[in-house]
Amino acid sequence: MTLLALTLFLVLQFEGSSGGHQYLYHRAGEDVVLPCASESPSYMCSIVSWIYHRGGGREAEDKVQDGKVKDDSPQSTRLSVDNKCSLVIRNITDEDAGHYTCRPGAGGPLDGFVYLSILTISTSSPNADPAHYGNVTLQCTLWRYNELGPCPENSLLWVDEAGSKLLGEDVWYRFERHTGCDSYLTVKLQSSSNRRYSCQFIEENRVKIEAHYPSVFTDPVHNNSLIIVGPVIGGMVLLVIIVVLIKFTRRTRVTKDQEYNTG
Repeated sequence: MTLLALTLFLVLQFEGSSGGHQYLYHRAGEDVVLPCASESPSYMCSIVSWIYHRGGGREAEDKVQDGKVKDDSPQSTRLSVDNKCSLVIRNITDEDAGHYTCRPGAGGPLDGFVYLSILTISTSSPNADPAHYGNVTLQCTLWRYNELGPCPENSLLWVDEAGSKLLGEDVWYRFERHTGCDSYLTVKLQSSSNRRYSCQFIEENRVKIEAHYPSVFTDPVHNNSLIIVGPVIGGMVLLVIIVVLIKFTRRTRVTKDQEYNTG
C-alpha cells in the first residue's frame, strides 16, 4: 500500500471523532475501558498504539504498540486491547491515573485523548479498632493528570449517609482542610454507630465520582442473632445425640431380653 493510500485509509476510518478529549472518573479497584478516538468498528487495531503520560516531569510510556500490549510495562498483566481498539485496565490503582493517547498509525491530528482520574479514600489509622472510641482522619484524593493542575476550590465534598454536607465541626466529625486534590475529615469511631462517609468530586454542579468509607462497625442485631442461633444449634445437636443413644439402648435391651427368653 502506498503512503497516499494509507493516509487516505486512516482518514476515512477515523473521520468524525479524531482529536477528541474524554474525561473518565473511576474508583480504585474498578475495571475501566478507555475508548479510542473513533467510534467506527471497522478500523484495524493492528495500527493502533496507546501512550500513557502521568505528567509532573515524567516521560511518556508506550503501553500498546501496533495493537499489542508491551510486555515491559509494569501494568502489562492488567492491560488488554478489545475488538474496538479500546484500552482495558483491570483493577486500577492511583498509579493508573493520567493522560492516555490513542494513536492510529504514525499519529498526528487523528490522535484521541483520554484523561483518567481515580478517587480514593484512605485513613490515618488503617488498623483502628472500631470497637473503641477514637478519632480517625479520612483522606479523600482525586488522582489525575498532573498538568491539569489542582482541583477547583470546594470540588471535593464530604457527605454523610443521608447525603448531608459535612462542613465545619460537629460532635462526631470535624472538617479539616481541602488542599489541591486532597480533602481531610476527622471522624469519631463509635461501636454503636453505623455511619457512612462519602467523598464526592463535583464539577459544573454535578457529581462526577464518589467514594465511600464503608461501615466496619458491629451490627448488634446481627450479633445477637448469632449468639442466639449458636446455642440453639448446639442444643439441637445434643438432643439428636440423646435420642440416638436412647434408641440404641432400647434396641440393645430388647435384643438381650430375646436372647434370654430363647435360652
